[in-house]
Amino acid sequence: MFKGNDFLQSVKTIKSLEEYIIHVDFASQKIFESNKIWFRGHANKNYKLIPSIFRAKEYSIESEKNLTEEFLDKAKGFIAGQNFDNHEWYFLMQHFGLKTRLLDWTEGYLFALFFALKLNKGDNQFIDPCIWIINPEELNMLSLNKTSIIRTNDDSNKTLISEYLNFQNQKKELPIAISPTYSNERVLRQKGCFTLHSGNTTINSVYKKRNFNRIVKINISYKERDQMLEQLKLAGISESSIFPDLEGLSRELNSKYKF
Repeated sequence: MFKGNDFLQSVKTIKSLEEYIIHVDFASQKIFESNKIWFRGHANKNYKLIPSIFRAKEYSIESEKNLTEEFLDKAKGFIAGQNFDNHEWYFLMQHFGLKTRLLDWTEGYLFALFFALKLNKGDNQFIDPCIWIINPEELNMLSLNKTSIIRTNDDSNKTLISEYLNFQNQKKELPIAISPTYSNERVLRQKGCFTLHSGNTTINSVYKKRNFNRIVKINISYKERDQMLEQLKLAGISESSIFPDLEGLSRELNSKYKF
């Protein structure tokens, strides 16, 4: 069902929700032997597992620093009466669409499939999407020699997280799986979780460096995109259920009525 050297890839390209569930079940039981796994959907199977800020052609430490500081200077006026620490502000930036060092994952495999099938501006509809699967505890063992997920509300982790968010730090720490203190209805609804990166080191390269290939990729046929989105709707997964606000409802109705 899966094969590969640096990572395990589905032998066949998935063409239905039923096939996808069978592959996820196999990966959970036979490969990871655990249900403590995270999923990430990519609209393009060629996308790398790094945060969008490090994909930018014009990226520099200075531009990232300016981006973050200007957001903090201007955003506080929009959220009066609420106090966030520096780490909570960082997750808030991710939530509102600012480019950050965070990469979104989910504990829900149907949510990941929805994000893989959903086309955004600039996505090529004729390229197969894919789902990546990792065990976050295994990632942290490979990156930190520590088998637990990093909790941002644990004081013992604050120094570690600050090192990853230090714009003056030129070291190349490996990506880690973290659980944030700050959350919101969208993140909760989507069973959201994150990996934190300090540079353009991909998650795949961590596994390759350690000669450990228990990271899974499931390729989905782009030709079955619309059919599988309809199957997800029957399962209760749609714009308005994943984005529980008026914006999500509007996108769902625009799609329904072909606008």
